[in-house]
Amino acid sequence: MNQDLVELKMRILEAVAEGDNVLARAELGAAADLAHAAGQPSTELLLTGVNSYLNGEYAAAGATLEEALRLAPDDPDILDFLGNVESALGLTWASCDEIAESRYTRAIVMRIKVARDQADGAGTEKAARQARNLFEENWRSYYFIGRNLNLVGRHVEAVNALRESQGLRPASAALTELGIALEHTSPPDFEQAKQCYRDAVKLNPRCSAALFNLAVAAVRDGDLDAAVRSFEEATRLFEAAGDAEGTRIIENHLSLLAAQQSARRNRDEKGAQRLWAFEVVVSAVETLHLLEMAEIRQAQLGKFTVAAGRAVPDSFWVLKRWNSYSPMLPRPGTGHTGGGYFLSWRGHGVVIDPGVDFVRNMYDCGLVLGDIDAIVLTHAHADHTHDLERLVTLVHQYHEKLAKTVDVYVTLGVAAKFASWLSQIKRGNLGRVEMLNPGHPLALSDHLTLVPVATDHPDLMTETHSAGLLLDLEGDGVHYNVGITGDTKWTAEIQNRFMPATDLLVVHVGTILPTELDTVGHPLGQAVHEHHLGLRGVFELLCRIRPTIGVVSEFGEEHDVSRPHIDKALSFALRGTTVLTGDVGLEIRMGRSERWLRVVCSKCHDLIDPVDVVSVSTGGAEDSSLRYVHTKCVG
Repeated sequence: MNQDLVELKMRILEAVAEGDNVLARAELGAAADLAHAAGQPSTELLLTGVNSYLNGEYAAAGATLEEALRLAPDDPDILDFLGNVESALGLTWASCDEIAESRYTRAIVMRIKVARDQADGAGTEKAARQARNLFEENWRSYYFIGRNLNLVGRHVEAVNALRESQGLRPASAALTELGIALEHTSPPDFEQAKQCYRDAVKLNPRCSAALFNLAVAAVRDGDLDAAVRSFEEATRLFEAAGDAEGTRIIENHLSLLAAQQSARRNRDEKGAQRLWAFEVVVSAVETLHLLEMAEIRQAQLGKFTVAAGRAVPDSFWVLKRWNSYSPMLPRPGTGHTGGGYFLSWRGHGVVIDPGVDFVRNMYDCGLVLGDIDAIVLTHAHADHTHDLERLVTLVHQYHEKLAKTVDVYVTLGVAAKFASWLSQIKRGNLGRVEMLNPGHPLALSDHLTLVPVATDHPDLMTETHSAGLLLDLEGDGVHYNVGITGDTKWTAEIQNRFMPATDLLVVHVGTILPTELDTVGHPLGQAVHEHHLGLRGVFELLCRIRPTIGVVSEFGEEHDVSRPHIDKALSFALRGTTVLTGDVGLEIRMGRSERWLRVVCSKCHDLIDPVDVVSVSTGGAEDSSLRYVHTKCVG
């Protein structure tokens, strides 16, 4: 790479890490032009992503940096800034295992590897120095790790990471973050924290964050004059950087200090003590970035609660992973979720059984509130109804923004469970609220008909009113039959009701019992489960109906590692039917003017023939999520 470009890129990345965004922005344009002229597309994309990151355009930054990573999968600088984007979007870590697999840690490993290779092959002092410099650049990754650990309240681990950073290269940003961590350990080390802030200011007199925290420390010590001096110097730096929010926060502090000093002059010690106590609270809120995190969450809500402004493809999405008890009581530190399904056909969006985490899963898959035209609930259990209240509340709160109504279709049990609550919602925000009567078709739109199917699964409110669904999709000369069994036991009669679902059939397995595997004591054709299909019921339905695609959903969490093996075995046994495990993010696309079903590849986003799809696990022991990829994308 061109040496001038290398040095310019490093200056920019160092400036961003140190919080000197003015310097970084001043250099970015020239650096991007230089990268383009040098034929370095990954570096050009990195710099473009950094620019979007500095402008607060985190989604755009993430997309650009992902593209850069595809071109240069081992570039540690790209990995660092992807970690920053994920943090800014609120993807904070819940466990050490996740940190061990984070972007930052991968960046550290890559720098160490390359630095060692360079050192082993170094023939000159200059080459050895370049290897050393590359190794020392890991100070940024350790700093970013420490900063994020502070954000999630894991201050002891933050101290360790930030000391690693300081051991590689002293930097004012890392010193400031180390001071913040030391202030929040148990017990807090205020003296060491203040020394960190002082050292940070010595290293970089323009470090506004260090001056700000030094001022807060002076307030805590009762040295109000020193606090005012530090706050005023920090204000000048914030104003020079065009940081209106930072300036506003300091102005609030200065007004509190002025009131404190006035109270002292009036010997109102009680008033001064109250102001000091409130200052401690304000300091905690600002130091822990609580307002910043709240703004990020508000931005996420704003992105979700919008009208449908783009064409949603004709697709069926699985937005759930486990059956009932797991989402209610997940293993600590895991991302295990419940959820439901979403169908979009000819511009009409239907939510089906919005259970635990449905709204979050919908958001993560790029769907928005305005995509919803109807909500269907098949029975009253919480894993199928949990997020109904969230959805209807959002529709009610943002009805003017959405400029549409949402219809709700419920079984008798769901109606009994939510009758009082639904009756309080303004009917102007909801459209129809109708009952699902087995065998009675409901026209959800001009091109989409729903036929409820009687099933056998008692819920909390009734014994006999759970339902499955048959969905009849037509338009432009094409026609699809989709079935969702919902929760039910297997019987030959129930099986016959789902015979029309020849294109896509979603079956709920539940857990697998030992007795299901005993074909001598329990011959095929006999129900084994009392309330669920189980493996045997799933096999019977798929074997008799032979849909083009069968989605096996609602596994018990105890079967997490075995799910892909089960769907492979079923696909092999049921030639002509592709069987896939249902997990959050599975999208099945339907042809609009020609009849075909395709799966969207989680990696390359191409449309894949179902026979070429492989379901693969993306995580380790603490992450059981699956992705659906083309055979050519495996590895």
